Amino acid sequence: MPRIHLQGLSKRFGSIQAVRDLTIEVQPGSHHLLTGPSGSGKSTTLRLIAGLETPDAGRILIDGTDIAPLPPERRHCGWVAQSPGLLPHLDLQSQLELPLRLHGVSPADRIARVQVMADRLGLTHRLQHLPAALSAGEAARAALGRALVAQPALLLLDEPFAHLDPTLRRQLRLLLRELQQDHNLTLLHVTHHPLELLADASHISALANGRLFQSGSPESLYQQPRTPWLADLLGDCPVWTCRRQDAGSLDFHLPPELASGPPTQRLGVRPESITLHATPPAQSPFIGPIRIHRIALTGPRTWIECRWRHGSRIEIPVPPEARTGSIGDTGWLTFRSEDILQFDPGVETP
Repeated sequence: MPRIHLQGLSKRFGSIQAVRDLTIEVQPGSHHLLTGPSGSGKSTTLRLIAGLETPDAGRILIDGTDIAPLPPERRHCGWVAQSPGLLPHLDLQSQLELPLRLHGVSPADRIARVQVMADRLGLTHRLQHLPAALSAGEAARAALGRALVAQPALLLLDEPFAHLDPTLRRQLRLLLRELQQDHNLTLLHVTHHPLELLADASHISALANGRLFQSGSPESLYQQPRTPWLADLLGDCPVWTCRRQDAGSLDFHLPPELASGPPTQRLGVRPESITLHATPPAQSPFIGPIRIHRIALTGPRTWIECRWRHGSRIEIPVPPEARTGSIGDTGWLTFRSEDILQFDPGVETP
């Protein structure tokens, strides 16, 4: 299982600086997520590692060896793109054999290894079929098989399941977890939806404008996100935020120990940290008064949408049995001081 170290990686396309002095370390055997807004350099970074693009500056080290000068076929990386990219004129057997042909594997060994991989992916009955006959889930599994059949140590994933429905994405995430364990893989996984992968990820690197702005374990980024954008991305409902200087006018009452600091710094509260009360709280911090605007049941939780006179709104998730209040009622929202997020004013993301 290789250790990957990107050092000062940069790439420009004309006037666009896609990647800027990027330094990231990927630990052996990890499931490392790359996330960020569109245009932040995630896919370009994968393409640089795979050898599909050439860096303008920096090094790509795998176990201490710079692979930037090597052609793609000598980098021992598996690659799965956003679409399966199966060749329309080749049956699945031939699709899976392609990487093995490039590596000079004998015909008998190719057939044997393809059979093992097809069995593992549940695709044995599809080996003689063309891509047009495959379902979306089968095509996605075929793309995974083609990337893994040559037994790479590093698997690069560029949102390979983004086009699938939620059920298929969940099934393929479970399959990917099993394949990682079976093949001792290191995964570098680009995603716009890290929340779906938090249970599997061991590390997250967040990019913006081609630069790394925060990196760490899923727990550390969830508990201390540097920007509201990242806080929203790692939660299942938008974080409510305001500037410290506007807290009082927005009925966001802070305790004295949190009232000081840069006035333009943004503060936030995660919806799951908030409790709705029917009477004014005895002490800060709290938000209110607010009015219950909408109540919606979504499976195991009820979402209560609250609004107040300034037009701001927030949704609070509660178990159905803990639901309080009715539409039109007035209430107050309370939370603990330690649950208030303090965002970095020096980092800008959408």
